Amino acid sequence: MYVYIIDRNIHERADELFNSFQTSFWINEHNWFVRCTAYDKIIDLRTLSERFLHYQKTFPIWWKSTYPDDDREKFFNTMEIICRVTFFDQPISSFIRLENISFLHLKLPITDQLWSVVSTFKQLCILEVSSYDDSAQTQLQLLFDRTTEPGYLNISQKLSLPLQTSLFKYITTCIRQLGLHKYNYHFNKEECLALARSSLVRLPFKSKIVKVLLFLFKT
Repeated sequence: MYVYIIDRNIHERADELFNSFQTSFWINEHNWFVRCTAYDKIIDLRTLSERFLHYQKTFPIWWKSTYPDDDREKFFNTMEIICRVTFFDQPISSFIRLENISFLHLKLPITDQLWSVVSTFKQLCILEVSSYDDSAQTQLQLLFDRTTEPGYLNISQKLSLPLQTSLFKYITTCIRQLGLHKYNYHFNKEECLALARSSLVRLPFKSKIVKVLLFLFKT
């Protein structure tokens, strides 16, 4: 549940909302526990059974939980989705480790904080990268090397650049679907065939099915 606060103290309103779930009705009779977080003008209230999807630009400025064994480390471990490309540009405390990220949206080049904060990419299923060019090849290859789950890769670039040949040079078996519909380049037929045969989308085994989403021919 999201609550938008404009004209009141966010901490005061968050306390009021949180305290309403500290009754015996919720905790003792039903064993329903909630975690409440506050951002600039937004309060986010969720039960602990829900997946935590992080759509905000920053970490919460206020945090409380009705579950006695809950703590900030568990809170960050439940974060699965990071949608903001500027997320890793903010100061991040050294104790924070994100170990269950399944969806990650990054703007290239990758900041150094990513490697220290996201300790593992074993759960990563969807990766979206923006502002792609050849200079990001080493960083992206390193991320591929740390990813084990087959998933979806979407590459976008708003600028009109020459063909970035690094697309043909990656070595990975973790890509099941490749999306280039936000990539600002008009591939010709030969380039499409070369990309389909490249190591980025090559079938590692005949039994595996790789769907290459090539929305490349625009009329």
